[in-house]
Amino acid sequence: MYSVTRKLKALKPIFRQQRKMKGDLSANVKLAGEFLEIFQRLLQEDRHDPLLLHLEHCCRLVFLKAIKIEQVMLQQRAKIQWMKGGDQCSRVFFPLLGGDRNDRAMDLRYLWPWARHIVTDEEASLLIRPITKDYVKTAVFDIEEDRAPRPDGYSSGFFKAAWPVVGEEITAAVMDFFTTGHLLKQVNATLIILIPKVCAPSLVADFRPISCCNVIYKIITKILVLRILGVLDKIISPSQNAFVPRRSISDNVLLARELFLGYNQCRLPPRCALKVDLRKAFDTVEWDFLLATLQLFGFPPTFNRWIEECVTSLHFSLYLNGEVHGFFAGARGLRQGDPVSPYLFVLVMEVLHLILLQLIEQDCGFAYHWQCKEMGLFQLSFADDLILLCKAEVRSVDLFRRRLDLFASLSGLHTNPQKSHLILSKAANGVRTSLLESLGFQ
Repeated sequence: MYSVTRKLKALKPIFRQQRKMKGDLSANVKLAGEFLEIFQRLLQEDRHDPLLLHLEHCCRLVFLKAIKIEQVMLQQRAKIQWMKGGDQCSRVFFPLLGGDRNDRAMDLRYLWPWARHIVTDEEASLLIRPITKDYVKTAVFDIEEDRAPRPDGYSSGFFKAAWPVVGEEITAAVMDFFTTGHLLKQVNATLIILIPKVCAPSLVADFRPISCCNVIYKIITKILVLRILGVLDKIISPSQNAFVPRRSISDNVLLARELFLGYNQCRLPPRCALKVDLRKAFDTVEWDFLLATLQLFGFPPTFNRWIEECVTSLHFSLYLNGEVHGFFAGARGLRQGDPVSPYLFVLVMEVLHLILLQLIEQDCGFAYHWQCKEMGLFQLSFADDLILLCKAEVRSVDLFRRRLDLFASLSGLHTNPQKSHLILSKAANGVRTSLLESLGFQ
């Protein structure tokens, strides 16, 4: 009895506030989301409480209804006629309502109901717990030595060898960042090394940019990585295995191999696989989308500010023919060579999984790939490549295409048609031609 009254008492202030703000649709969405978050956090403590399960389900329905009402209002204000049956509220509407998109904070929390795990209060406190001297030293000695030139010229080998002399000052500098949340631009300076992807490169696209960061910056991001790893495997769905602790990317390779067996046999049901390549994946991630992703999964504001400072305060220089050229600020993207980038990218790709999961649970017209429905499998991710699985029919593939377009408009991660492929088995006449025209794949 006490448990029930305690939970109801916690909701009283929100009920009172909701009653005052009933006419504000955006506030209704926010408050409904707060309701849902409260019950989902309580469920973390007692996952089998029937009352909590029922109330969480009711709050989820109210939250989705509030989003739908707000979506209709936004469509009416924007005079949109071509979005009927389309996607949930997104920044697609906001430019049409006037104002600069950069002045509006992106909010992905409408995807909460489909998230596998939201960071709990206990986990949040661990993410932002104070940094110790031993923690800094461990991060320093975990960095590999003399792998590439740094903007300041100092390798990790230097700091390790001179640690008895420089250790106190380096530790103080790192701890200052976690106290103030600010980085000097000299610390976050980055050298771009261009690695040829072909024998005789002639275009910019023929090079792969690798970022070389200063050791002090790497110490900071190593610490951030260690903390992200504590919650990453809880947040990321089983369809992603790259960079996730206690998982192996080879598991997805083996699963894909099993699913593709028999694609040349006509006796099996119609099947379709989209092998999707993302164009310049790490380099095109929008920063506002990344920050909205961290907010979606419940990372604490202090931790988000640390990530924001690391990602957005960078300055680049080009390293060409043994000389350094230029010094300019970045505008988007994650650096290949930054220790924290792979883990942030995995979180970004998890949003695509949630967008697709939302589609499948809400759209009864989606048809699963053969042998995948019981597992709830529709996607296999391989870092910046992914395979989407469904029945070989136009409707299901078109639903995938629309959600990929939505994800691209939000995140900046666009499909590369030249490197993406459509794989069909036992498709009806004309389906292949229709799908290739729609997707533009090979």
